[in-house]
Amino acid sequence: MNRILTPLVLLGAISANAQSIGTVSTSPSNLTECTTVTYTITGSLPGNLGLTNFLPTLVGNTQTIDLYAASGGPSDFPAQITLAPYPAGTYTIITKLWVNGSVTDTETITRVVGPAVNPDAGANATHTFCTSDPTISLFSLLGGSPDPGGV
Repeated sequence: MNRILTPLVLLGAISANAQSIGTVSTSPSNLTECTTVTYTITGSLPGNLGLTNFLPTLVGNTQTIDLYAASGGPSDFPAQITLAPYPAGTYTIITKLWVNGSVTDTETITRVVGPAVNPDAGANATHTFCTSDPTISLFSLLGGSPDPGGV
């Protein structure tokens, strides 16, 4: 009896859990010297890794945000980081994802920070009140063209 041996080849896909940055966005969309900036960073980490720390560094007009991931950290993508206002200018924001001591991904965006827009607090005004007067909004008594929220 003749036997025919057919080699069996198994093909399979090797799946690696990617450590990557998906997007980096800023809010508010119109940045000025007076606005606090919130960065929202999305990405992916394998199930056993989580973000453990971040380190923002500003040198000139380059903002670097290093995100650190390690085993046992809380898996908290998207990350939100709020930083103080920047002076007016064009900024390069470089976000790096560090996993176990190595950079696994980098995302670079550019943002323009406009000059401050100072709110108009209105002009001085004078008014006489009596205890019998009805309640009135003091905002309506200001002179000039005050902006809501003016300082």
